[in-house]
Amino acid sequence: MDAVTGETRTYSDILTKSLSVAECLHVRGVTAGDVIGICSENSLDFVLPVLATFYIGAACAPLNPSYTTRE
Repeated sequence: MDAVTGETRTYSDILTKSLSVAECLHVRGVTAGDVIGICSENSLDFVLPVLATFYIGAACAPLNPSYTTRE
């Protein structure tokens, strides 16, 4: 449940959407062993690309969108 919006997701929703993201990544050439950068604010959608990378055997590198250029 999103504490700000009150939006909720079921496990089935998360599975379906993350598999869809995994398919999109695969079509774009992402394969096992690749590292995918994920830059996202806190939201229910953050978990989708994270799970998608795991499904295809890639790794995720979460990035904070608040980082400055120096960081």
